[in-house]
Amino acid sequence: MIIISIRHLSKTFGNHAVLRDINLDIKTGDFLTIFGPNGAGKTTLVKIMSTLVSPTSGTVLVHDLDVKKSPLEVRRLIGVISHETYLYQDLTAKENLLFFGRMYGMHRDKLEARIHELVE
Repeated sequence: MIIISIRHLSKTFGNHAVLRDINLDIKTGDFLTIFGPNGAGKTTLVKIMSTLVSPTSGTVLVHDLDVKKSPLEVRRLIGVISHETYLYQDLTAKENLLFFGRMYGMHRDKLEARIHELVE
């Protein structure tokens, strides 16, 4: 079963093409390693697949959901771990938890109760 399908994916920043016509299927049980030199587009590809950056053209489907049309639903299905820290230094721990919980569609009341439980 194909869980991620990428078709004719391209991404440009200004005049700089970072990704050009990427086609890829990832099936249940597959492991994927993305490697290449600095600036090759690895992080951009992962950010597009996880709805953090919009593609310039092409489609990315996660469990048949288009990352551009259904970003909240896609975020509920996936998890991404990076070597980069994604916490905002200007926010408190609670504010970071609130931000990311809301980003993933948690209801504010349930989220605040869960944060209170974790922090106490």
